[in-house]
Amino acid sequence: MEKSLKLKRGKIRTKLIIRLILVALVPLILLVVFSWKSIYQTRINSISELETTTILQIESTIRKWINEKFLSFKVVTVDPQIDSFEKISEEKQEFILIDILKTDENLEEASFIDLEGLMKKKFIKRGEKAELEDIDFKQKEGFVEASQGKAYLSETFFEQNIPKVFLYSPVIDYQENVIAVFKGKANLTSFQQIFEKIKIGQTGYLYLVNREGKIVAHSKEEELISKNVQEIKGVQRVLKGETIKGLEKEDRYIGVCKEKVIGSTLPFFNFGMIAEWPEEEALEIVREIRDSILKFSLITLIGIVFIAFLFAQGVARPIRKIQEGSKIIGKGDFDYQIKVKTNDEIEELAENFNEMAKDLKEVQRLREVEIKSKALAESLAKERELSEMKDTFIKTTAHQLRTPTSAIKLAIEFLNEKRKKFNSEIQEFLDDALSGSKDLANIVNDLVAVSEFGFGKYKLENPKLIDIIEVTEDIIDKYNLEIKEKKLNFQFQKPPEILQCQSTLRAMRFIVQNLIDNAICYTKKAGKITLSIRKIKDFIEFRIEDTGIGIPDSEKKLIFSEFFRASNAIEQKNVGTGLGLYLTKNIIEAHKGKIWFESVRNKGTTFYFTLPV
Repeated sequence: MEKSLKLKRGKIRTKLIIRLILVALVPLILLVVFSWKSIYQTRINSISELETTTILQIESTIRKWINEKFLSFKVVTVDPQIDSFEKISEEKQEFILIDILKTDENLEEASFIDLEGLMKKKFIKRGEKAELEDIDFKQKEGFVEASQGKAYLSETFFEQNIPKVFLYSPVIDYQENVIAVFKGKANLTSFQQIFEKIKIGQTGYLYLVNREGKIVAHSKEEELISKNVQEIKGVQRVLKGETIKGLEKEDRYIGVCKEKVIGSTLPFFNFGMIAEWPEEEALEIVREIRDSILKFSLITLIGIVFIAFLFAQGVARPIRKIQEGSKIIGKGDFDYQIKVKTNDEIEELAENFNEMAKDLKEVQRLREVEIKSKALAESLAKERELSEMKDTFIKTTAHQLRTPTSAIKLAIEFLNEKRKKFNSEIQEFLDDALSGSKDLANIVNDLVAVSEFGFGKYKLENPKLIDIIEVTEDIIDKYNLEIKEKKLNFQFQKPPEILQCQSTLRAMRFIVQNLIDNAICYTKKAGKITLSIRKIKDFIEFRIEDTGIGIPDSEKKLIFSEFFRASNAIEQKNVGTGLGLYLTKNIIEAHKGKIWFESVRNKGTTFYFTLPV
């Protein structure tokens, strides 16, 4: 009887060990499979991200290079007497072309073409005069684009294995009318210098092709430049305008260097950029991880067998612990934790008891929180009441200060008109008082604006059609005296048509006046301010450019922050709240518009904003 009982116990233990091994083995296999797939996919994503990021960085660099070329080739005549190309003297034409050639090391030819499509002047590198081309440029796409005011980049071609392009740019008079076309031939050797700095892993590379499939630049094999590689699968796809990221099976093919690669592509301008990373190196780390996973899985399997044996031997022990723990928790000790480590349902049962204890303790805590939340609600209500009182105080104070401030300012201005009757010391005090009264008036105006437009998101309510030209002219008139005193060259390039947008008169006046006031305030005597308003598609663009103190580069990102004032602005004008541009941005964004600026320190600033028509 005793031997039979031991035999039965042995069979149960054996069955339990086998079942535990099977239960543990299935998750282990799934874990290995999913881990492998996850690691593999993560690596593929990482490869794609690296290639795509590299491509986008180089694409950005090339775009910048091309844009800088067009910017350096832009010819603008500011002389109002020159309204046609024929009025530019031949000496001036030659000087412009030679100067452009000298300042651009990539430019090999430079010429002017009149609007009849006839070449007028042509120079080659080192400023040597060249024979004019007898071509009707009216049939050339580049000439047509440039004559319509657009810059044009030709297809890439090769001369002695050097990639080159033609660039067409409009020549513009002071009224921004196209009066001629500039044509230049530039080599793209700078592209190779850009690509030589690029490295993808140890063996990966990046290259650029033109629309014929010829290599323009290559980060690894410079001797491949001008080679036609249309047979490469990645090149074929980019020439079709496809952008691939190396994530799909079809993104793997035999690359330029005759080995299997993972490729990514990006078409832009007249080019196609391809990144290729040899699969052998790119996936090497995945193979190493796979081997490590297999070794780890084997060790884990051995451990599972050993643990299953121990578990079968001590299966009753954790059950007793659970029984004892449940009694302790039942008596109200919710912090007690049943500690059982079996990696099966018994451990889950123990954890359920522990979670139940936590839930019971949480119920107690929630009862306490409910009591505290009532007190918190009362506190929040009080805080809202105080906030409303603060807003009311600011609004009331700002409006109450307006009347005495205006009276003080008028009194000082009246005394200032009689300044000749006073001695120099009193005149000096009058100047200080007048300046202080203006600063005080500005601060009060900012407070009124805050009370009206608020610190949060401004909401446009009850808008109506406002004529922005009329508002601008009215504000400029109010600054005429200050413009004359500072001897500023203030130009308002007024559009011929009426431009209206949905707004309120107060909001529109605040936006325009704040930008004009800043331009006048921070532009030195005898400086220049140019203001223009024009319609672009469904938007009105307001642009004001000055030759003032500019904004330091390190402070540009803070310029629209509340209470922020640039360091050089503080030196120029000590008094100010730093709320003008912050409120201006809030109001413009409430109109679904945008505001931005360009600035160079000590050279000037240009502010732009757009509002929907």
